[in-house]
Amino acid sequence: VANEPVFVEKEQKPAATFYPIDNPKDEYVEIYSGQALTAEQLFRFSAKEDVNVTLIAGPYSSGKTTLIVMLYRLFLAGYNKKLQFAGSITIGGFENRSKDLLCKSGNAEPLVTRTSRMAEDRYLHLIIASEPRTVQNLFFADISGETFSDDRSMETIAECFEDTENVIVVVDGEKLCNNSEKQKTKYATKMLLKRLLNKKILSKRTKLQIIFTKKDKIEQSEQKEQVIEMMKEMEQTFCTSLEAYVYSIKCLSISALSTAEEECEKLEIILQ
Repeated sequence: VANEPVFVEKEQKPAATFYPIDNPKDEYVEIYSGQALTAEQLFRFSAKEDVNVTLIAGPYSSGKTTLIVMLYRLFLAGYNKKLQFAGSITIGGFENRSKDLLCKSGNAEPLVTRTSRMAEDRYLHLIIASEPRTVQNLFFADISGETFSDDRSMETIAECFEDTENVIVVVDGEKLCNNSEKQKTKYATKMLLKRLLNKKILSKRTKLQIIFTKKDKIEQSEQKEQVIEMMKEMEQTFCTSLEAYVYSIKCLSISALSTAEEECEKLEIILQ
């Protein structure tokens, strides 16, 4: 059902914000506000803790921030099976971005606050525990979509993310259902991947994920079969053209706002 609420807020509150315990010999203890970190704050954090930063790239309104928020809410709503939530220093940042997501907002469709091009607090944090008890500090770079179409801004991104280990490229599945948008979307994705490669953001150590978002819109489309075929063609093209340049490449289609078991499993796959 198109307007079915996606998440019902439960009684439990988000886990308390996690603050790293600094070595007693350190001269100061960093106190975090709970909001997303700036690049400088992330740098200071990484000087004391091992971090794993994921760049999420894609055009405006393609679903990047929604995907990040739902990775957090997967744990908050208790739909995780393989991975365990072990804390965060940016719970406020997640909550601010997801405040319109909950069914109590009264929106016909859930909304997520989009990222401003000028935002400096763009790094959202999850501590994830897996089996065996391996704990990781994961950071997700929530960068405005317009940035990826601007060559000058891409230079700045390249300075921060050259030879990065984890990159997610988001493709707007809803636009693939639109006859006037689908070829533009396909071309824009191809050019974005080429730009990431030329700027040396993608490298032989990069685990690349290409995520087709808004799967629910695709399922509702009258052109569903054609869109699925187009996605398969895009996957094959991207895998063939990039497999020699990255460590690994994986493609998924996802309805990030769904609580269906299959979709929640995909969210956990993205985190692994």
